[in-house]
Amino acid sequence: MKLRVALAFRLVATVALALVILAVFVTRQTRADLLSQVDDRMRGALTSQGREQPLTPPPPPASAAGGESRASAHLVIDPRGTVLVPGPSGTQTSPDPLPVISAEWVQRELTGAVGPGRARFVKAASGETRYRIMAVARADGNLDVEATPMTFVDKSISDLIRTLTLGSSVVLIGAALTSFAVLRRSLKPLGAMAHAAGRIADGDVSLGPGASSPHAELQELGTALDVMVSRLRASIDERSAALVAKDDVEQRLRRFVSDASHELQTPITSIRGWAELYRQGGLSDSSALSKAMLRVETESARMGRLVDDLLVLARSDEQRQSRRQPVDVALICSDAVTDAGAIEPGRVISFRGERILPAGATSPKVAGDADALRQVIDNLVTNARLHTPAGTPIDVAVRNHSSGIEITVTDHGPGFEAGQFEHVFDRFWRGGRNPDGPLPHPRGSGLGLAIARAVVDAHGGTITAHNATLGGAVVTVRLPLMA
Repeated sequence: MKLRVALAFRLVATVALALVILAVFVTRQTRADLLSQVDDRMRGALTSQGREQPLTPPPPPASAAGGESRASAHLVIDPRGTVLVPGPSGTQTSPDPLPVISAEWVQRELTGAVGPGRARFVKAASGETRYRIMAVARADGNLDVEATPMTFVDKSISDLIRTLTLGSSVVLIGAALTSFAVLRRSLKPLGAMAHAAGRIADGDVSLGPGASSPHAELQELGTALDVMVSRLRASIDERSAALVAKDDVEQRLRRFVSDASHELQTPITSIRGWAELYRQGGLSDSSALSKAMLRVETESARMGRLVDDLLVLARSDEQRQSRRQPVDVALICSDAVTDAGAIEPGRVISFRGERILPAGATSPKVAGDADALRQVIDNLVTNARLHTPAGTPIDVAVRNHSSGIEITVTDHGPGFEAGQFEHVFDRFWRGGRNPDGPLPHPRGSGLGLAIARAVVDAHGGTITAHNATLGGAVVTVRLPLMA
Protein backbone atom coordinates (compact mmCIF):
# COMPACT_ATOMS: atom_id res chain seq x y z
CA MET A 1 0.00 0.00 0.00
CA LYS A 2 2.74 2.47 0.94
CA LEU A 3 4.66 1.66 -2.23
CA ARG A 4 1.60 2.27 -4.40
CA VAL A 5 0.93 5.61 -2.70
CA ALA A 6 4.57 6.67 -3.05
CA LEU A 7 4.73 5.77 -6.74
CA ALA A 8 1.37 7.41 -7.44
CA PHE A 9 2.51 10.56 -5.60
CA ARG A 10 5.71 10.71 -7.64
CA LEU A 11 3.79 10.25 -10.87
CA VAL A 12 1.26 12.96 -9.95
CA ALA A 13 4.08 15.29 -8.90
CA THR A 14 5.78 14.77 -12.26
CA VAL A 15 2.55 15.47 -14.12
CA ALA A 16 1.94 18.55 -11.95
CA LEU A 17 5.42 19.90 -12.70
CA ALA A 18 4.86 19.35 -16.42
CA LEU A 19 1.50 21.13 -16.25
CA VAL A 20 3.01 24.10 -14.36
CA ILE A 21 5.75 24.46 -16.96
CA LEU A 22 3.17 24.23 -19.75
CA ALA A 23 0.88 26.76 -18.04
CA VAL A 24 3.72 29.25 -17.55
CA PHE A 25 4.75 28.90 -21.18
CA VAL A 26 1.18 29.26 -22.49
CA THR A 27 0.48 32.26 -20.24
CA ARG A 28 3.67 34.07 -21.20
CA GLN A 29 3.15 33.36 -24.89
CA THR A 30 -0.49 34.47 -24.79
CA ARG A 31 0.41 37.71 -22.94
CA ALA A 32 3.19 38.41 -25.43
CA ASP A 33 0.79 37.86 -28.33
CA LEU A 34 -1.84 40.15 -26.83
CA LEU A 35 0.72 42.89 -26.12
CA SER A 36 2.06 42.54 -29.64
CA GLN A 37 -1.45 43.05 -31.01
CA VAL A 38 -1.92 46.12 -28.78
CA ASP A 39 1.44 47.54 -29.89
CA ASP A 40 0.66 46.94 -33.56
CA ARG A 41 -2.70 48.67 -33.22
CA MET A 42 -1.17 51.68 -31.45
CA ARG A 43 1.69 51.87 -33.95
CA GLY A 44 -0.77 51.84 -36.81
CA ALA A 45 -2.86 54.57 -35.19
CA LEU A 46 0.22 56.78 -34.65
CA THR A 47 1.46 56.26 -38.16
CA SER A 48 -1.90 57.26 -39.64
CA GLN A 49 -1.84 60.54 -37.69
CA GLY A 50 -0.40 63.36 -39.79
CA ARG A 51 2.60 65.18 -38.29
CA GLU A 52 1.04 68.52 -39.44
CA GLN A 53 -2.43 67.95 -37.92
CA PRO A 54 -3.78 70.96 -35.88
CA LEU A 55 -4.05 70.73 -32.12
CA THR A 56 -7.70 69.82 -32.10
CA PRO A 57 -9.24 66.90 -30.30
CA PRO A 58 -9.62 64.03 -32.71
CA PRO A 59 -13.16 63.03 -33.40
CA PRO A 60 -14.25 59.85 -31.68
CA PRO A 61 -14.03 56.85 -33.98
CA ALA A 62 -17.11 55.23 -35.35
CA SER A 63 -16.68 52.40 -32.87
CA ALA A 64 -17.10 54.87 -30.00
CA ALA A 65 -20.31 56.40 -31.23
CA GLY A 66 -23.25 56.40 -28.88
CA GLY A 67 -22.56 54.38 -25.76
CA GLU A 68 -19.85 52.20 -27.23
CA SER A 69 -16.35 52.21 -25.77
CA ARG A 70 -13.22 53.51 -27.47
CA ALA A 71 -10.31 51.00 -27.22
CA SER A 72 -7.46 53.47 -26.64
CA ALA A 73 -6.82 57.07 -25.70
CA HIS A 74 -5.11 59.64 -28.01
CA LEU A 75 -3.20 62.53 -26.36
CA VAL A 76 -1.12 65.46 -27.58
CA ILE A 77 1.50 66.48 -25.00
CA ASP A 78 3.93 69.43 -25.10
CA PRO A 79 7.59 69.09 -24.12
CA ARG A 80 6.82 69.98 -20.50
CA GLY A 81 4.41 67.02 -20.16
CA THR A 82 1.21 69.08 -20.30
CA VAL A 83 -1.70 67.43 -22.05
CA LEU A 84 -2.77 69.80 -24.81
CA VAL A 85 -5.41 67.62 -26.44
CA PRO A 86 -7.02 64.92 -24.27
CA GLY A 87 -8.75 62.03 -26.00
CA PRO A 88 -9.60 59.50 -23.30
CA SER A 89 -10.59 55.89 -23.96
CA GLY A 90 -13.96 54.55 -22.98
CA THR A 91 -17.27 56.18 -23.86
CA GLN A 92 -18.08 59.85 -24.16
CA THR A 93 -20.39 59.62 -21.17
CA SER A 94 -17.95 57.57 -19.05
CA PRO A 95 -14.37 58.18 -20.16
CA ASP A 96 -11.42 56.33 -18.60
CA PRO A 97 -9.01 58.32 -16.42
CA LEU A 98 -6.01 59.63 -18.36
CA PRO A 99 -2.60 58.04 -17.85
CA VAL A 100 0.08 59.87 -15.89
CA ILE A 101 3.04 60.61 -18.21
CA SER A 102 6.28 62.07 -16.87
CA ALA A 103 8.10 64.96 -18.56
CA GLU A 104 11.34 62.93 -18.67
CA TRP A 105 9.68 60.28 -20.81
CA VAL A 106 8.28 63.00 -23.11
CA GLN A 107 11.75 64.50 -23.56
CA ARG A 108 13.26 61.10 -24.39
CA GLU A 109 10.55 60.39 -26.97
CA LEU A 110 10.94 63.87 -28.57
CA THR A 111 14.68 63.44 -28.94
CA GLY A 112 14.40 59.89 -30.20
CA ALA A 113 14.26 58.53 -33.72
CA VAL A 114 11.53 59.41 -36.18
CA GLY A 115 8.51 57.13 -35.92
CA PRO A 116 6.69 55.45 -33.03
CA GLY A 117 8.94 54.68 -30.09
CA ARG A 118 9.05 51.73 -27.73
CA ALA A 119 5.92 50.92 -25.72
CA ARG A 120 5.91 51.07 -21.95
CA PHE A 121 3.50 50.70 -19.04
CA VAL A 122 2.13 53.56 -16.92
CA LYS A 123 -0.74 53.97 -14.51
CA ALA A 124 -3.73 56.29 -14.44
CA ALA A 125 -4.04 59.10 -11.94
CA SER A 126 -6.34 56.98 -9.82
CA GLY A 127 -3.79 54.15 -9.82
CA GLU A 128 -6.35 51.49 -10.65
CA THR A 129 -5.90 51.30 -14.42
CA ARG A 130 -2.70 50.35 -16.20
CA TYR A 131 -1.92 51.71 -19.66
CA ARG A 132 0.45 50.69 -22.37
CA ILE A 133 1.59 53.83 -24.16
CA MET A 134 3.45 54.57 -27.38
CA ALA A 135 4.35 58.04 -28.80
CA VAL A 136 5.60 59.80 -31.96
CA ALA A 137 6.97 63.35 -32.30
CA ARG A 138 4.90 65.92 -34.15
CA ALA A 139 6.22 68.49 -36.58
CA ASP A 140 5.21 71.30 -34.19
CA GLY A 141 7.45 69.92 -31.42
CA ASN A 142 4.72 68.26 -29.42
CA LEU A 143 4.11 64.55 -28.89
CA ASP A 144 1.29 62.31 -30.12
CA VAL A 145 0.59 59.53 -27.57
CA GLU A 146 -1.53 56.39 -27.93
CA ALA A 147 -2.51 54.81 -24.59
CA THR A 148 -4.35 51.49 -24.40
CA PRO A 149 -5.85 50.30 -21.10
CA MET A 150 -4.62 46.84 -20.05
CA THR A 151 -7.99 45.89 -18.58
CA PHE A 152 -8.87 43.55 -21.44
CA VAL A 153 -5.39 41.96 -21.55
CA ASP A 154 -5.26 41.48 -17.77
CA LYS A 155 -8.75 39.97 -17.79
CA SER A 156 -7.82 37.63 -20.63
CA ILE A 157 -4.70 36.48 -18.82
CA SER A 158 -6.65 35.99 -15.56
CA ASP A 159 -9.30 33.95 -17.38
CA LEU A 160 -6.57 31.89 -19.04
CA ILE A 161 -4.83 31.23 -15.69
CA ARG A 162 -8.16 30.27 -14.13
CA THR A 163 -8.91 27.89 -17.00
CA LEU A 164 -5.46 26.34 -16.88
CA THR A 165 -5.68 25.91 -13.10
CA LEU A 166 -9.08 24.24 -13.32
CA GLY A 167 -8.02 22.01 -16.22
CA SER A 168 -4.75 21.09 -14.51
CA SER A 169 -6.61 20.18 -11.32
CA VAL A 170 -8.93 17.88 -13.26
CA VAL A 171 -5.97 16.31 -15.07
CA LEU A 172 -4.08 15.81 -11.78
CA ILE A 173 -7.06 14.19 -10.09
CA GLY A 174 -7.60 11.89 -13.07
CA ALA A 175 -3.89 11.08 -13.20
CA ALA A 176 -3.85 10.30 -9.49
CA LEU A 177 -6.86 7.97 -9.70
CA THR A 178 -5.65 6.32 -12.88
CA SER A 179 -2.08 5.87 -11.68
CA PHE A 180 -3.25 4.44 -8.35
CA ALA A 181 -5.54 1.95 -10.12
CA VAL A 182 -2.87 0.99 -12.65
CA LEU A 183 -0.19 0.65 -9.98
CA ARG A 184 -2.50 -1.39 -7.80
CA ARG A 185 -3.08 -3.81 -10.66
CA SER A 186 0.55 -3.84 -11.77
CA LEU A 187 1.98 -4.24 -8.26
CA LYS A 188 -0.46 -6.95 -7.21
CA PRO A 189 2.19 -9.65 -7.91
CA LEU A 190 4.51 -7.81 -5.51
CA GLY A 191 1.86 -8.14 -2.81
CA ALA A 192 1.69 -11.88 -3.44
CA MET A 193 5.49 -12.07 -3.29
CA ALA A 194 5.56 -10.10 -0.04
CA HIS A 195 2.92 -12.41 1.45
CA ALA A 196 4.89 -15.47 0.34
CA ALA A 197 8.11 -13.95 1.70
CA GLY A 198 6.40 -13.43 5.06
CA ARG A 199 5.33 -17.07 5.11
CA ILE A 200 8.85 -18.13 4.21
CA ALA A 201 10.22 -15.95 7.04
CA ASP A 202 7.83 -17.77 9.39
CA GLY A 203 9.30 -21.09 8.24
CA ASP A 204 6.66 -22.18 5.72
CA VAL A 205 8.45 -23.13 2.47
CA SER A 206 5.72 -25.43 1.18
CA LEU A 207 4.72 -22.89 -1.49
CA GLY A 208 6.80 -20.45 -3.50
CA PRO A 209 5.74 -16.92 -4.54
CA GLY A 210 4.50 -18.25 -7.90
CA ALA A 211 3.66 -14.72 -9.05
CA SER A 212 3.12 -14.02 -12.75
CA SER A 213 3.07 -10.55 -14.24
CA PRO A 214 2.91 -9.09 -17.76
CA HIS A 215 5.86 -6.88 -16.82
CA ALA A 216 9.21 -8.52 -17.58
CA GLU A 217 10.93 -7.10 -14.51
CA LEU A 218 8.29 -8.38 -12.07
CA GLN A 219 8.21 -11.73 -13.88
CA GLU A 220 11.98 -12.04 -13.52
CA LEU A 221 11.71 -11.14 -9.83
CA GLY A 222 8.99 -13.77 -9.31
CA THR A 223 11.08 -16.39 -11.15
CA ALA A 224 14.15 -15.51 -9.06
CA LEU A 225 12.12 -15.84 -5.84
CA ASP A 226 10.72 -19.19 -7.01
CA VAL A 227 14.25 -20.45 -7.68
CA MET A 228 15.40 -19.15 -4.30
CA VAL A 229 12.51 -20.86 -2.48
CA SER A 230 13.12 -24.09 -4.41
CA ARG A 231 16.78 -24.08 -3.41
CA LEU A 232 15.87 -23.19 0.16
CA ARG A 233 13.33 -26.01 0.25
CA ALA A 234 15.91 -28.43 -1.21
CA SER A 235 18.46 -27.28 1.38
CA ILE A 236 15.96 -27.76 4.20
CA ASP A 237 15.01 -31.19 2.84
CA GLU A 238 18.67 -32.16 2.62
CA ARG A 239 19.28 -30.93 6.15
CA SER A 240 16.22 -32.80 7.41
CA ALA A 241 17.32 -35.92 5.58
CA ALA A 242 20.80 -35.53 7.05
CA LEU A 243 19.36 -35.19 10.55
CA VAL A 244 17.15 -38.23 10.01
CA ALA A 245 20.13 -40.16 8.65
CA LYS A 246 22.20 -39.05 11.63
CA ASP A 247 19.51 -40.21 14.05
CA ASP A 248 19.26 -43.49 12.14
CA VAL A 249 23.03 -43.97 12.32
CA GLU A 250 23.03 -43.22 16.03
CA GLN A 251 20.21 -45.70 16.62
CA ARG A 252 21.96 -48.31 14.52
CA LEU A 253 25.18 -47.67 16.42
CA ARG A 254 23.48 -48.08 19.78
CA ARG A 255 21.73 -51.21 18.56
CA PHE A 256 24.98 -52.48 17.09
CA VAL A 257 26.89 -51.97 20.34
CA SER A 258 24.11 -53.65 22.30
CA ASP A 259 23.92 -56.65 19.94
CA ALA A 260 27.72 -56.96 19.74
CA SER A 261 27.97 -56.91 23.52
CA HIS A 262 25.29 -59.60 23.74
CA GLU A 263 27.00 -61.79 21.13
CA LEU A 264 30.44 -61.44 22.70
CA GLN A 265 29.08 -62.15 26.17
CA THR A 266 28.40 -65.85 25.42
CA PRO A 267 31.93 -66.94 24.39
CA ILE A 268 33.52 -64.73 27.04
CA THR A 269 31.29 -66.23 29.73
CA SER A 270 32.13 -69.76 28.54
CA ILE A 271 35.88 -69.09 28.55
CA ARG A 272 35.67 -67.44 31.96
CA GLY A 273 33.69 -70.38 33.33
CA TRP A 274 36.26 -72.97 32.20
CA ALA A 275 39.10 -70.79 33.53
CA GLU A 276 37.34 -70.45 36.89
CA LEU A 277 36.75 -74.21 37.00
CA TYR A 278 40.46 -74.85 36.34
CA ARG A 279 41.51 -72.33 39.02
CA GLN A 280 39.32 -74.04 41.61
CA GLY A 281 40.88 -77.43 40.83
CA GLY A 282 37.88 -78.90 39.07
CA LEU A 283 40.00 -80.09 36.11
CA SER A 284 42.35 -82.47 37.90
CA ASP A 285 42.54 -85.27 35.32
CA SER A 286 44.00 -84.84 31.85
CA SER A 287 40.83 -85.77 29.91
CA ALA A 288 38.78 -83.04 31.64
CA LEU A 289 41.56 -80.52 31.07
CA SER A 290 41.78 -81.43 27.37
CA LYS A 291 38.02 -81.02 27.02
CA ALA A 292 38.18 -77.64 28.74
CA MET A 293 41.01 -76.44 26.50
CA LEU A 294 39.07 -77.60 23.41
CA ARG A 295 36.03 -75.62 24.53
CA VAL A 296 38.17 -72.56 25.26
CA GLU A 297 39.75 -72.85 21.82
CA THR A 298 36.35 -73.23 20.12
CA GLU A 299 34.85 -70.27 21.91
CA SER A 300 37.95 -68.18 21.22
CA ALA A 301 37.72 -68.96 17.51
CA ARG A 302 34.04 -68.10 17.56
CA MET A 303 34.79 -64.81 19.29
CA GLY A 304 37.58 -64.09 16.75
CA ARG A 305 35.21 -64.65 13.83
CA LEU A 306 32.65 -62.40 15.45
CA VAL A 307 35.24 -59.64 15.99
CA ASP A 308 36.38 -59.95 12.37
CA ASP A 309 32.80 -59.58 11.17
CA LEU A 310 32.30 -56.57 13.39
CA LEU A 311 35.44 -54.96 11.96
CA VAL A 312 34.14 -55.46 8.42
CA LEU A 313 30.85 -53.80 9.31
CA ALA A 314 32.63 -50.97 11.10
CA ARG A 315 34.70 -50.27 8.00
CA SER A 316 31.56 -50.25 5.86
CA ASP A 317 29.86 -47.85 8.28
CA GLU A 318 32.85 -45.53 8.07
CA GLN A 319 32.42 -45.65 4.28
CA ARG A 320 36.08 -46.28 3.62
CA GLN A 321 37.05 -46.48 -0.06
CA SER A 322 37.95 -50.01 -1.04
CA ARG A 323 40.43 -50.96 -3.72
CA ARG A 324 39.00 -50.69 -7.21
CA GLN A 325 40.30 -53.02 -9.88
CA PRO A 326 38.81 -55.23 -12.60
CA VAL A 327 37.25 -58.31 -10.97
CA ASP A 328 36.19 -61.45 -12.84
CA VAL A 329 33.00 -62.25 -10.94
CA ALA A 330 32.56 -65.62 -12.60
CA LEU A 331 36.04 -66.69 -11.47
CA ILE A 332 35.56 -65.74 -7.80
CA CYS A 333 32.13 -67.44 -7.79
CA SER A 334 33.68 -70.60 -9.22
CA ASP A 335 36.45 -70.54 -6.59
CA ALA A 336 33.91 -69.98 -3.79
CA VAL A 337 31.86 -72.99 -4.97
CA THR A 338 34.99 -75.18 -5.14
CA ASP A 339 36.06 -74.22 -1.60
CA ALA A 340 32.54 -74.74 -0.23
CA GLY A 341 32.47 -78.24 -1.80
CA ALA A 342 35.75 -79.06 -0.07
CA ILE A 343 34.35 -77.93 3.28
CA GLU A 344 31.22 -80.06 2.94
CA PRO A 345 31.86 -82.87 0.41
CA GLY A 346 28.49 -84.51 0.99
CA ARG A 347 26.52 -81.55 -0.40
CA VAL A 348 26.03 -80.79 -4.09
CA ILE A 349 27.08 -77.16 -4.73
CA SER A 350 26.94 -76.30 -8.45
CA PHE A 351 28.11 -73.34 -10.47
CA ARG A 352 26.59 -72.11 -13.72
CA GLY A 353 27.79 -69.16 -15.78
CA GLU A 354 25.51 -67.77 -18.48
CA ARG A 355 27.52 -65.11 -20.24
CA ILE A 356 25.98 -62.63 -22.65
CA LEU A 357 29.11 -60.63 -23.39
CA PRO A 358 29.53 -57.37 -25.33
CA ALA A 359 31.55 -57.47 -28.53
CA GLY A 360 35.24 -58.04 -27.78
CA ALA A 361 34.72 -58.90 -24.09
CA THR A 362 36.09 -62.14 -22.69
CA SER A 363 34.48 -62.29 -19.24
CA PRO A 364 32.03 -60.27 -17.13
CA LYS A 365 33.98 -57.89 -14.89
CA VAL A 366 33.18 -55.21 -12.36
CA ALA A 367 35.35 -52.51 -10.83
CA GLY A 368 35.75 -53.40 -7.19
CA ASP A 369 37.57 -55.19 -4.39
CA ALA A 370 38.05 -58.86 -5.27
CA ASP A 371 38.49 -59.93 -1.61
CA ALA A 372 35.35 -58.10 -0.50
CA LEU A 373 33.28 -59.58 -3.36
CA ARG A 374 34.65 -63.04 -2.61
CA GLN A 375 33.52 -62.58 1.00
CA VAL A 376 30.01 -61.74 -0.28
CA ILE A 377 29.82 -65.04 -2.21
CA ASP A 378 31.31 -67.01 0.70
CA ASN A 379 28.79 -65.50 3.11
CA LEU A 380 25.83 -66.28 0.83
CA VAL A 381 26.94 -69.88 0.26
CA THR A 382 27.74 -70.35 3.97
CA ASN A 383 24.36 -68.91 4.92
CA ALA A 384 22.68 -71.43 2.61
CA ARG A 385 24.70 -74.29 4.09
CA LEU A 386 24.01 -73.34 7.69
CA HIS A 387 20.27 -72.84 7.25
CA THR A 388 19.33 -75.89 5.19
CA PRO A 389 19.26 -79.61 6.05
CA ALA A 390 22.33 -81.71 5.22
CA GLY A 391 22.57 -82.73 1.58
CA THR A 392 20.35 -79.88 0.29
CA PRO A 393 21.72 -78.78 -3.12
CA ILE A 394 22.93 -75.22 -3.62
CA ASP A 395 23.16 -73.52 -7.02
CA VAL A 396 25.33 -70.51 -7.82
CA ALA A 397 24.71 -68.73 -11.15
CA VAL A 398 26.29 -65.73 -12.85
CA ARG A 399 24.56 -63.89 -15.67
CA ASN A 400 26.01 -60.99 -17.58
CA HIS A 401 23.53 -58.49 -19.05
CA SER A 402 23.97 -55.17 -20.80
CA SER A 403 23.16 -53.29 -17.59
CA GLY A 404 25.30 -55.32 -15.19
CA ILE A 405 26.14 -58.68 -13.65
CA GLU A 406 23.61 -60.76 -11.74
CA ILE A 407 24.67 -63.36 -9.17
CA THR A 408 22.08 -65.73 -7.68
CA VAL A 409 22.60 -68.20 -4.83
CA THR A 410 19.70 -70.65 -4.63
CA ASP A 411 19.16 -73.42 -2.14
CA HIS A 412 16.47 -76.08 -2.25
CA GLY A 413 15.62 -75.95 1.43
CA PRO A 414 12.48 -74.71 3.18
CA GLY A 415 13.12 -71.06 2.22
CA PHE A 416 12.34 -67.98 4.25
CA GLU A 417 9.28 -67.75 6.41
CA ALA A 418 6.63 -65.12 5.77
CA GLY A 419 7.60 -61.68 7.07
CA GLN A 420 11.33 -62.39 7.14
CA PHE A 421 12.37 -60.72 3.88
CA GLU A 422 12.60 -57.24 5.38
CA HIS A 423 14.88 -58.48 8.18
CA VAL A 424 17.22 -60.99 6.51
CA PHE A 425 19.92 -58.34 5.97
CA ASP A 426 19.69 -56.85 9.46
CA ARG A 427 22.64 -57.26 11.79
CA PHE A 428 22.51 -60.12 14.31
CA TRP A 429 19.24 -61.34 12.84
CA ARG A 430 18.74 -65.10 12.78
CA GLY A 431 15.69 -66.46 11.06
CA GLY A 432 14.35 -69.99 11.26
CA ARG A 433 14.50 -71.74 7.87
CA ASN A 434 14.20 -75.41 8.87
CA PRO A 435 10.86 -76.08 10.55
CA ASP A 436 11.12 -79.86 9.89
CA GLY A 437 14.08 -80.54 12.13
CA PRO A 438 17.34 -79.35 13.67
CA LEU A 439 20.01 -77.83 11.45
CA PRO A 440 23.22 -79.80 10.86
CA HIS A 441 25.40 -76.84 11.83
CA PRO A 442 25.28 -74.29 14.63
CA ARG A 443 23.89 -70.98 13.50
CA GLY A 444 26.30 -68.11 12.90
CA SER A 445 26.42 -64.66 14.43
CA GLY A 446 23.75 -63.18 12.16
CA LEU A 447 26.23 -60.87 10.42
CA GLY A 448 26.85 -62.72 7.15
CA LEU A 449 24.03 -61.21 5.12
CA ALA A 450 24.53 -57.80 6.76
CA ILE A 451 28.19 -57.85 5.62
CA ALA A 452 27.10 -58.92 2.13
CA ARG A 453 24.70 -55.99 1.86
CA ALA A 454 27.31 -53.50 3.11
CA VAL A 455 29.85 -54.66 0.51
CA VAL A 456 27.33 -54.69 -2.33
CA ASP A 457 26.12 -51.18 -1.41
CA ALA A 458 29.74 -49.97 -1.42
CA HIS A 459 30.09 -51.31 -4.99
CA GLY A 460 26.96 -49.49 -6.16
CA GLY A 461 24.87 -52.67 -6.46
CA THR A 462 21.74 -54.15 -4.93
CA ILE A 463 21.00 -57.34 -3.01
CA THR A 464 17.53 -58.90 -2.52
CA ALA A 465 16.07 -62.11 -1.10
CA HIS A 466 12.94 -64.08 -1.99
CA ASN A 467 11.62 -67.63 -2.16
CA ALA A 468 11.80 -69.66 -5.36
CA THR A 469 8.58 -70.83 -7.02
CA LEU A 470 9.46 -74.53 -6.51
CA GLY A 471 10.75 -73.94 -2.97
CA GLY A 472 13.98 -72.75 -1.45
CA ALA A 473 15.56 -69.36 -0.80
CA VAL A 474 17.06 -67.18 -3.51
CA VAL A 475 19.48 -64.31 -2.84
CA THR A 476 20.21 -62.08 -5.87
CA VAL A 477 23.14 -59.68 -6.19
CA ARG A 478 23.28 -57.14 -9.04
CA LEU A 479 26.52 -55.25 -9.75
CA PRO A 480 27.22 -52.65 -12.45
CA LEU A 481 29.63 -53.61 -15.22
CA MET A 482 33.05 -52.00 -15.37
CA ALA A 483 33.07 -49.09 -17.83
